[in-house]
Amino acid sequence: MSITRFFENTLRARMRNPRFWGAFDPVCNRVFLKVWKDQIERDAAGERVLIYRKNAARNSAGYAERRRHIEAIRNGAEAFGVVCTAREAHANPYTLRKIRGFDRDTLVRFRVRSSFRRQPRYLRAHGSACSH
Repeated sequence: MSITRFFENTLRARMRNPRFWGAFDPVCNRVFLKVWKDQIERDAAGERVLIYRKNAARNSAGYAERRRHIEAIRNGAEAFGVVCTAREAHANPYTLRKIRGFDRDTLVRFRVRSSFRRQPRYLRAHGSACSH
């Protein structure tokens, strides 16, 4: 199954464009973000994942879409990550990556801090992942 079909058929959230980074389900008020496995970091507080990197060199609709997803999360939408692996093992995170695969069985549930005012770069994983 392609990741686009996974979003539509399993998560019931249609992506505006298959190349974009996620989708919003307005009926259930949930955001599903594609996240890269190699960008999940462990620190003293647990795990966090990079969700946004401002890149002045790129002004794409994908960045605007990600900002809309972040705004929905700020406004109370539940946030989940679909963990993807890059086709190239050490692909440069500043370039367009291609998906080799993704975890169809587990979503990462994100915890959002109440001080979520600035444009966040990371979201914290919330305890254990959830299966769907």
